[in-house]
Amino acid sequence: MSRLARGAAFIDLDGAVLAADAGFRALLDLPERDGPGALARRAGHDPAWGRFLASRGPAELALSGRGGPVLLQRTPGVGGALLLACDPRDGGSLEPVAGWAGLAHVAAGLEHDMRNVLNAMSLQLALLEGKLGEGEAARAATGHFASVHAQVGKASDLLRRFRGLAAPSQAPAPIDVGLDLGATVGDLSALFGHELRRRRIGLTLEAPAGVTRTSALADRTVRLLLGLLGQALDGTPDGGELAATVCADGALAVVRVTHAAGDPGPDLDYDMSMAAAMARALGGALERTREGGEERVTVRLPRSTTT
Repeated sequence: MSRLARGAAFIDLDGAVLAADAGFRALLDLPERDGPGALARRAGHDPAWGRFLASRGPAELALSGRGGPVLLQRTPGVGGALLLACDPRDGGSLEPVAGWAGLAHVAAGLEHDMRNVLNAMSLQLALLEGKLGEGEAARAATGHFASVHAQVGKASDLLRRFRGLAAPSQAPAPIDVGLDLGATVGDLSALFGHELRRRRIGLTLEAPAGVTRTSALADRTVRLLLGLLGQALDGTPDGGELAATVCADGALAVVRVTHAAGDPGPDLDYDMSMAAAMARALGGALERTREGGEERVTVRLPRSTTT
């Protein structure tokens, strides 16, 4: 049974923790600034935890955490796995299972893009080192310094996007204008860029930022959209087309994802039923149609009219 996830972390294929959010650290009573390091040290003292991180043990592991028991669920993905921290006393939730696969795709794509950025930085630094021994070294090195700064800026932006989508801020704004669906769909689609390029899938976005907002809970809405985009990506054949549109329809905000229909997979009906239940819990509705080699999923959510 799927349970409400109260925290999450990503691990690589060797079981090393790449990132852990605040909820994960809180449930496992980990220090604020050294969560990943603390997890590694805990694995060294607990054989069951070490096997779990290395994907050799069961897919679930019960631990003692702050305030009571914690149930960890491991979901394999591309380049590693996603760990969800749950309270076993919670009942079944409306979290879509497809969202877990979507997060794993995002983690793998992020790792790939960050590796490219770091490789580019290493090359520029090597070139800089070679020029320092020549005449007018400072002037010659200026361009390389600028390039390194640009690459660092790109890395920071990638991490900012990832943090914002993995854990949307729930801090109240002076005026609550709701979640910007256009900007959210645009950022989510960008994070799937590596997978889209690898499989030669064409992406069309009609999702202007700052136009259509929803009053639905931000964190649940982001997770729902991430799951739907992950499902659409998985269901699109290589070389196919995928499109996402965001618009307003009276009191409703509408997100529509359309793609060439490939193999739907054995779990799609279940995943879509979970997503539909989650849309209803957010005060909206979900509709799925498949016709003429094309599949379309439409989500309607309550629209925020506060500006």
